Amino acid sequence: MTTTIPTLQSASLYFHEGNSNKEYHAAIEPRNEGYIVTFAYGRRGNTLTTGTKTSHPVSLAEATKVFDKLIAIFEDESSKTLFTFYPDEITFSANEFIGLTEAEAHALFHRKDSHYLRS
Repeated sequence: MTTTIPTLQSASLYFHEGNSNKEYHAAIEPRNEGYIVTFAYGRRGNTLTTGTKTSHPVSLAEATKVFDKLIAIFEDESSKTLFTFYPDEITFSANEFIGLTEAEAHALFHRKDSHYLRS
């Protein structure tokens, strides 16, 4: 019997160019009295590297902050923070970034930030 762990929020990103064919998954899952943020990444079709972004269960608000921290995984498996923001000012969902280039992601941030500053 297989037990499925419920997820509150999840995102899957895929990158395919030339010989590179990678995937990245993240999810918020309930654990004990709190929540953890899990991830899996690697070459599509192979066993993925898995782990957690939180070392212990945290509040849903903290798990959401960790989940929403936006990073781009590049072909050399390095990571780069695209930008930081205050979630009480502007918000993003991971789905908004699927298929965007880095420049397009920055443009999206600029549009949302400008809108917030004008409100």
